[in-house]
Amino acid sequence: MILFLNVLLQVIQMEGQGLVDEVTSGLAVTASVACDAASLLPQYHVQELFQESFGQGGEVGCLGATANPKKEKPKHGKGKHKEVGKDVVFEFACSKESNLGKVGQECGVRVIRLCKEDIDLEDAQSIEQLISQVSALKGCSIHCSIECKPRSQWQHLNRAKNPRKEQEDSAALVEQFIRVANICLDTGGDCSFEWPRFCTGWALPAIQSWILRKNLHSATFNGCTVGVEADGQPAKKPWRFITSSLRLAKNLAASKCMHSKHTPLQGKWTRMSAFYPRPLCQLTMSSLFPHVVDRHVFSIPCVARSRQSHRPKLVKGYQSVPLDVLMAETGCHAIPTPAFVHKLLDRSEWTGHPEALKAIANEARATGKKK
Repeated sequence: MILFLNVLLQVIQMEGQGLVDEVTSGLAVTASVACDAASLLPQYHVQELFQESFGQGGEVGCLGATANPKKEKPKHGKGKHKEVGKDVVFEFACSKESNLGKVGQECGVRVIRLCKEDIDLEDAQSIEQLISQVSALKGCSIHCSIECKPRSQWQHLNRAKNPRKEQEDSAALVEQFIRVANICLDTGGDCSFEWPRFCTGWALPAIQSWILRKNLHSATFNGCTVGVEADGQPAKKPWRFITSSLRLAKNLAASKCMHSKHTPLQGKWTRMSAFYPRPLCQLTMSSLFPHVVDRHVFSIPCVARSRQSHRPKLVKGYQSVPLDVLMAETGCHAIPTPAFVHKLLDRSEWTGHPEALKAIANEARATGKKK
């Protein structure tokens, strides 16, 4: 086990990142996952989990992977806003009424839910049909939310009492998702996958090798920062997302917990926490599809300042007519004109003036009536 942990430290040093970083990539993700497991599970359990992930021979496989690190990192999602699937995301193994789908539609993103009511994701023929659809929508993205229960810590500790079929089915479903996600990545889209941070499923060889091959990014954060609650109070729920989008990873990792107290997830709240809160869905959509969600944002170019002459008030050939006369002749009774405050006043400039306080009160009443 000492050799095993030494390998993890070598991986971190070669990647130039520390374990305290919230966003890691490639090899450093494997090390981060292993250290998370080592902080909670017995050493022999951790070694058992990761002996396959580090290749044949455990430590040798990991050292072999670090011997020739890739110099050029793949650029996932580059130019996807020009492709036919630029505003399409597949939600793999989700609920029929998922919040991600609802928020996506509100943002102008076409969300295709792959739920068990519509498609059998364990069926090989269904997966082949799905791959054909994904291949036709170049630039589309995919997000996975496979149930984590078969890979929870308690399931691992009680594995002698529980059948392995659920875990085997979960691992097979992960491999099917990776097949489809690779098509998205190869055609210019993005992918993302989430599980609880300390889920033992992160040690699956299929996931670890996929992270290394595609140089995926990992973000860890607490669910309370994106709206996870239990009985109206913030609930911690440590989360880990792996994604090809560095923007999504950075935005998720930037969610810092400021709560001094958390309510434990127990009973029905454990089940309810599987549904994404709307803030998390909004953050995901704006990160993966900024070209869709933020297309209403005005682009104002900055130009060098130059001196300009005043424009003439009168247009040559047209007679000047006073505004009140023009309004009377045309039957116009009012001209709505938007106005904006162009000077910030210090509090001391208006608190001692009754006229200013009265004007503020009048404006507040008028605003309330308009609403």
